[in-house]
Amino acid sequence: MVGVVPRAGPLGEGVVQRRKAELERDLQAEAAWIGTHFPHLTIEAAVDPGDPIAQLTAAARDAQLTVVGTRGRSGFTGALMGSVSRGVVLRAAYPVMIVPDLKDERLSDQPEPQQQA
Repeated sequence: MVGVVPRAGPLGEGVVQRRKAELERDLQAEAAWIGTHFPHLTIEAAVDPGDPIAQLTAAARDAQLTVVGTRGRSGFTGALMGSVSRGVVLRAAYPVMIVPDLKDERLSDQPEPQQQA
């Protein structure tokens, strides 16, 4: 007997656009929060679909320092560094700083990300 496994279809454009809008809203809130604490900084924030490692590595070419956060969700290796941050460190030819996701009182007014629907 041959079983038929249902296949998930491609993500609809509406789903992709809705998720991108959610990410942009969260990112803009974070950028605004940073701007209130460091008004002298120029902050560029964008959500660009694609391979994050390739995009961050390309952006690092024009930066004095690329700062990448990590939450370390990929098993044992991820406990130290996430896959994206690790990929950026290994491929970037310019300075990269990895910042872990730590609880800190100074961040108490940081905006919380919206829950994904």
